[in-house]
Amino acid sequence: MKKSTITILLFLSLLSTAVSAQKTIWLDKNKQETVKENHEYYSIQEFKGTLKTFYKTGQLLEQGKYNNNQKQGVWKTFYKNGKIKTKGKYRNNKKIGVWKTFYKNVY
Repeated sequence: MKKSTITILLFLSLLSTAVSAQKTIWLDKNKQETVKENHEYYSIQEFKGTLKTFYKTGQLLEQGKYNNNQKQGVWKTFYKNGKIKTKGKYRNNKKIGVWKTFYKNVY
């Protein structure tokens, strides 16, 4: 019993450290940094280079990864209804390959 309690407490302390390490960035309608009270979107940057930008409602707007301060790999953008809008790849902050754009009411 005591061992499982210690394990649970250790897990919870690690989890709270990871959550508090996330940085929230408030963005205006032009995706420029602003204060929370004036935001239209917000981003949460995580330790592993993942960037998630959200609409004011909390719905996901875009998602992708950074490496060395540059967009890398698969990036997706989403409509306010949660459906995927665009999907493609970046290499060194430049779009590469085929980018797909989806209709808002299809998919």
